[in-house]
Amino acid sequence: MRRLLTAALAAIAASAILASAAGAQPATDASELAPVDVFEVSGLLDAVMVDEISKAIDRASSGDAQALILQMNSRGAVVSRSEMAKLAERIHTADIPVAIWVGPSGSRVYGLPAQLLAVADVTGMAPGTRIGRMGTPLIVPGVDMDFGQATAELRSGTLGFQDARRLGALKLTTSDEGVPVLRNMVFALDGLTINDSVLDTVVERLDDDGTVVRDATTVRFSKLGALPRLLHTVASPPVAYLLFTIGLALLIFEFFTAGVGVAGTGSTAGASSSAPGADGVAGAAGVRGAGTASAAPGMTSFWPTRIWFGLVMLLAAMALAVEPCGPAVCKMP
Repeated sequence: MRRLLTAALAAIAASAILASAAGAQPATDASELAPVDVFEVSGLLDAVMVDEISKAIDRASSGDAQALILQMNSRGAVVSRSEMAKLAERIHTADIPVAIWVGPSGSRVYGLPAQLLAVADVTGMAPGTRIGRMGTPLIVPGVDMDFGQATAELRSGTLGFQDARRLGALKLTTSDEGVPVLRNMVFALDGLTINDSVLDTVVERLDDDGTVVRDATTVRFSKLGALPRLLHTVASPPVAYLLFTIGLALLIFEFFTAGVGVAGTGSTAGASSSAPGADGVAGAAGVRGAGTASAAPGMTSFWPTRIWFGLVMLLAAMALAVEPCGPAVCKMP
C-alpha cells in the first residue's frame, strides 16, 4: 500500500514538472505575445495632449499591453513647467514600461517635450530626426535629467540621431545606429528587463528556405479623438490667430450693420470664432498661470493673463474699423 502511494505521489510530481516546463516554453507565434500600444504625440504639447498622454498610460497599464510607445513629433509645449514636470513624473512612475520614439523621419522634438526622453525607459530616433533646445532642466522627483555627454549641447542646440546615440543621449541597447521605423522600435524592446518584468515582443521562426524571420507582436495604434483633436488644432498658432482675427472682423461688421438676419448671424459667428480663437491664442502665446477660463465648452486652456496682449489686438481692430473723415470727405449739413 505504501509503495502504491509513493508511486502515485511520484507520478503527480512528474506531471506537475512536465506541465510547468510546457508552460514555460516561449511563444511560437507573434499573435501569442502581449501587444504593444502606440500613442501618437504630434504638435505642441498643450493641456489636451498632456491629458491624453496620461490617459494612454492608464489604458496601457490597465489593459493587456506589455509596453507603451509614444511616437513623438513636437516642437514645444504651451503648458507650464509644473505641468510638464507632472507629466514627466507620470511617465517615470508608470506601472508599464514607456518608450519614446522620435519619428518618422523629419520629426523634431524640441523644448520641454524633449526632456521627456530622460524619464522614458527606452528612447530611439529615426534617421533624419532631431532633438534639443531643452532649456533649463525640469525638476522631477527621483530623476536625474541626464543625457550623457550631450546634456550641455542639448540645452541650447540640437542633435541628429547619430550624434545623439554616440554621445549617450538615447536609451537604446540595440547595435543599430538608428530606429528607422516603428517596427524596429518594437524589436528594440525585446528582451529588456524593466520594472522586474522581461519584455517579449519578438518571435523568431524559420521560413521555407531556412532563413530566420523575426515577427513582431501586435501593435495597437491610437491618437487624439475627434473633439480632443479639434481643441488641439485650435491651440496651434496659425489656426488660433486666424479664428481670433475672423471673429473680430465679423463683430466689427455687426457693429456697422446692426440688425437681424445676416448681421445677426455675423455677430453670432464672430463670437463663435473669437472664443476658441482667443483660447488658442492664450495657448499659442505661451501664456501660463491662472486666468479667466474660456467660455467655449470643453476648452481647457485659459484666456491671456497678459492684458496688454488682448488690448493691442482689440485696439488694432478698432483702428481698422475707424472710417477716416475729413473736410473733403464728410460734408456737414
